Amino acid sequence: MIFIALSFIAFDVQITVSIQLIHLIREGVLTWISEVKYHSQNGHEEGKYNDRMKIMFEIYVDLLGAFELFKRVYQFMHFFLIADGYIFSLFYVQEMIEVFKYHIRDDDQFHMMQLQATINFWIMRRTLFMVLLCLLCEKFYMTISEADATCCNLLKSFEDSGEILFSELLTNFMVVTGIIKDMMHFILHSVFCEKFYIAVEKAETACVKKIMNVDCSCKYTPNRGPFF
Repeated sequence: MIFIALSFIAFDVQITVSIQLIHLIREGVLTWISEVKYHSQNGHEEGKYNDRMKIMFEIYVDLLGAFELFKRVYQFMHFFLIADGYIFSLFYVQEMIEVFKYHIRDDDQFHMMQLQATINFWIMRRTLFMVLLCLLCEKFYMTISEADATCCNLLKSFEDSGEILFSELLTNFMVVTGIIKDMMHFILHSVFCEKFYIAVEKAETACVKKIMNVDCSCKYTPNRGPFF
């Protein structure tokens, strides 16, 4: 009898520890979310920011690993808690039906009241454990959903900043391209003008030489006679 009582006490202690563990893991995820939001808003240096985010990612993986370990260790115990509470409640209802069906002596009424109080306390305690586990699991699921939403918003902000940076780079490239194009047009125009000026000078020089040759040939040469 003492061994059975100690077994039930140890079982209740393990259930209490599991409740504290799931609460601790949830608090760790909440702290992780707040740290990620803080670093995403105040991260200025790219190198340190990337290192911090790598560390935060490793912490998130460790938290999920802790939850997986928690499930493997306490999953059967939680199933046993639910099954035991349900089956024990059915046995209690059956016993109460038999008690009210048959007449009980007045001497046994006090013992029966003690038994009913003990069983009611037992059922309420098991029900309280199940309610706490359900509430904490629901809160943990909501916290994980919030963590996923935080990651999605962070990735979306990265994409938006990347698009803005790309548009700025594209605008700067177009401006630089326009400047280079104008410079090339100016250089080509200068080269063509210089070539045209040189060609005009050559043409003028050729015309001057031709005119001078014509003038020289048209000059009068006197006849000195046969003796000269």
